[in-house]
Amino acid sequence: MKKGKKIKPWYIIIFILIIIWLSLYIFLRPQNKNKDWISYENPNYGITLQYPNNRTTKTVQNTIFSAFSPIEQDWDKFQENINLVISNNFGQNLDKFSAQQIDILKKSTNFENFVLEDEWYTNFGWSDWYKIIYTGKLKWYDIPLKRMQMWTLKWNSAYIFTYNAEQSNFDKYIDKINEILKSLKIK
Repeated sequence: MKKGKKIKPWYIIIFILIIIWLSLYIFLRPQNKNKDWISYENPNYGITLQYPNNRTTKTVQNTIFSAFSPIEQDWDKFQENINLVISNNFGQNLDKFSAQQIDILKKSTNFENFVLEDEWYTNFGWSDWYKIIYTGKLKWYDIPLKRMQMWTLKWNSAYIFTYNAEQSNFDKYIDKINEILKSLKIK
């Protein structure tokens, strides 16, 4: 009578390791929190990003991308929004460009009562950015606004990302804004 073949121990070890790996992959893989988001791509400028599907995109003069939050109430006078603008940096480094941008904001006749609340350097792993948070009012709106503006320099271009919100709503949307920023890629 012929005896059954014995299973070699290393087969068992490999089988167990595969089961463990599959279990870890299934249960610990990052979930796509943004599955209801829309992808935006502009191959002319090498830009991709994702944004919530409840945002309305609009073509706004001199912007590459802009998206507006839903109107919250009938009396809502201001739609929180983001935009991305690309301009020439005229060969400046990030420090000089940042100082120039802040000076422009301070002297702006369209944005009144400018108060710079905070400024710092940050990094998205692929590029250094300069970030500022400031408050004031647009000349044609009697609504206190708060803005976060960030810029980075690549080649001879400045990529400027702005988040505009009523001061009272700034914190309400900031987590979503940060998720959008994390998705932003410039090739």
